[in-house]
Amino acid sequence: MGFLGPIPADKLAASYNVHTQTLTLSAEGEARNYTTGIQFERQSWLGGYKFNLEGWTGPLADPESYEHYTHEQAFQLQMPSRVAPSGSVIIATANHPSGVAVPVRFLGGFIPPAENEATEKATTAPAQAAAGAAPAAAPVEAPHAAPQLMQPDNQKINVLFKMPFNIQEGDRVPTGGTVTMKFDPSVLTLEKAGIQGTNIVWTLNSLKTGNTQVIVTVTGGIAQYVIQKIYDVRIFVLD
Repeated sequence: MGFLGPIPADKLAASYNVHTQTLTLSAEGEARNYTTGIQFERQSWLGGYKFNLEGWTGPLADPESYEHYTHEQAFQLQMPSRVAPSGSVIIATANHPSGVAVPVRFLGGFIPPAENEATEKATTAPAQAAAGAAPAAAPVEAPHAAPQLMQPDNQKINVLFKMPFNIQEGDRVPTGGTVTMKFDPSVLTLEKAGIQGTNIVWTLNSLKTGNTQVIVTVTGGIAQYVIQKIYDVRIFVLD
């Protein structure tokens, strides 16, 4: 069933509404059949605003079969800011794993002044970007080192179909850090979440039988690191 990973994109675009402080990202392309739950996931990055384009893929109807998709998603954030003074965002995809610089089209206000030559080029996007089409963005190098990624060995969970099960993580979040949990919504559903003792506990239930994953990500705040715990979940029925 669904396994989370990066997906390719043929077109990427970004716009920012100055009045509502809303950044809207869009992507279009061909993804493996079947891919669901496509989303932009914001990353911890000292160089500005960076996002991964990812989705839940599987089961594969045909390894060579692809289907067209479009996706649009909004984020509430402030641009420009001290951490992202430029007029562009970085988006990493399956075909550009290091990321591409996507110029931001500013709406409802003045475009922020360029901080440097690189920013000026980003804020003066070509006419096709102004019309909403994706520019031919080139891969970019991150100006700062990416956060250290730590991935413990996968943990395996066997659960009965339609029987709730728990995923838990310590509630001691680093200063400025985050704890998030992701799953394939076509396979699992979240029944409740809360604090039990010193743990964050998520109670999930199954919608289908088969295999899927639950991913818990802990990001550092001041110390830049990412701990990603992957739970391989097997959902079965008793004979």
